[in-house]
Amino acid sequence: MRRHVPCLPLLLLALAACGPEEASPPPPTGTLTVMLDGKQIATLDGGALRPRLRLREAVAGALPAEDTWLVLEARSPGRVLRVPEPTTRYHEQDFCLFLGDDGRPAVGIFRRDRPELTPEVRALIREPTLALTAATSVHVRTHAEPTGATPAAPSVAVVTGDGEPRSLTGDRLATLRPFEPGGNAEDAMHEKGEGKRNRRSKGGGYHLADVLALIETRPIGSVRLVTGAGQEVVVDRALLDARSGLVPTLKLNRRGQFNYRPVGAERGPQLRDVRRIEITLRD
Repeated sequence: MRRHVPCLPLLLLALAACGPEEASPPPPTGTLTVMLDGKQIATLDGGALRPRLRLREAVAGALPAEDTWLVLEARSPGRVLRVPEPTTRYHEQDFCLFLGDDGRPAVGIFRRDRPELTPEVRALIREPTLALTAATSVHVRTHAEPTGATPAAPSVAVVTGDGEPRSLTGDRLATLRPFEPGGNAEDAMHEKGEGKRNRRSKGGGYHLADVLALIETRPIGSVRLVTGAGQEVVVDRALLDARSGLVPTLKLNRRGQFNYRPVGAERGPQLRDVRRIEITLRD
């Protein structure tokens, strides 16, 4: 009796039609706090954000009409997405909450679907115009900030281990001696004169270990510096203890930003606008 064996090309086509098995999305994790004019109005669990939904719908009408929003701001650790006059800037777009690829809450602005759009365009608008992933809070402000308010002093958040953030203000740096490669501030004063020393120290950087000693007196093993844009640098114990060669410094510029720069024999990674310093203590 003759057996019928499937043709190999047909078999390969059948297997290809099945396609690779799609990976299941990660489980939802985290929460998102919703704020209106400085007051918390809701806390949303990550599991409630799939599929994506409009921000106003997510809080069951607790937010006013979108054309009254003056500022929409989303925050994540180390990053801020701030959109003034959102409905003017992003006309006929939706402000939505969704889950990112990592399963954590995200905030995004999406173009609206319309009947006349082609399938190709519909595929494109599935991606947000703007988005902030790993978001922890979203803020809506409908009232203008008070005019004439005293601007906040420049500061950087310092966190030791699992402790609460502590604020280190820029005015405290004035109590430190600026770091002088190859010498200290007193040497510079004697060699160059009082006036030249003052001009140099006014814009000079300070040894990172001296800055951290203003707020943390326990022995430090390493530190992680994070900018407002999410860039980061880790400074280990050896570099933190160095007083010659390559030395880590922190400087407050005229814009009120804390800038990190290693100075000395070599050049290392630099950071502008450091917002957060995370300290790991020595064992």
